Amino acid sequence: VHHIHFWRINEKDIHFEAHIEVEDILASQTEKKIAEIEKLLHEKFEINHVTIQFESDRCSEKSLI
Repeated sequence: VHHIHFWRINEKDIHFEAHIEVEDILASQTEKKIAEIEKLLHEKFEINHVTIQFESDRCSEKSLI
């Protein structure tokens, strides 16, 4: 995960954006991953708007957050 942005729009709305490095997967598999990420972010942080950009072997720095 890299290139993270999150911001509070108001007291109820928190938005989150991130680039996520994944193995080379089918586009159809990304929907399941997005749903898992959205659920986790909502349960742990009450984030209710999520934008994810998947990348495969694009980022040269592989450090994890």
